[in-house]
Amino acid sequence: MDVMKLAKSMLKNQYVLYAVIAVSALHLMGYFSINDPECLVLFVLSALASRAFSTNMVVNLGVALLASNVLFAGKCTRHVVEGMKEGLECGEGEDEVEIDGEKQCVPAANSESESSEEEN
Repeated sequence: MDVMKLAKSMLKNQYVLYAVIAVSALHLMGYFSINDPECLVLFVLSALASRAFSTNMVVNLGVALLASNVLFAGKCTRHVVEGMKEGLECGEGEDEVEIDGEKQCVPAANSESESSEEEN
């Protein structure tokens, strides 16, 4: 029951409200700087929608932060495939060649001659 009292007091605390407002402002500036209108619109709409259910600004801004961050995280991870990189980077001693329409790394043709010269 002590946790419930702590949660209620934090939702009414003035400094918690200021902290949530600061975090919200930083997120909004971040969405502006990366030009992400979807997250901005979702933030505003979710804040307005949550206002219909609660008059507590900490709750309203928290819901808006949660909704916009879930959207942003989903957009960031949408194009990530585990273990794969876009483009092909061949290592030292390898050449990039196209085989059957696909780029692949193969050992460089002159690497054998270089290794034989190093042995001499």
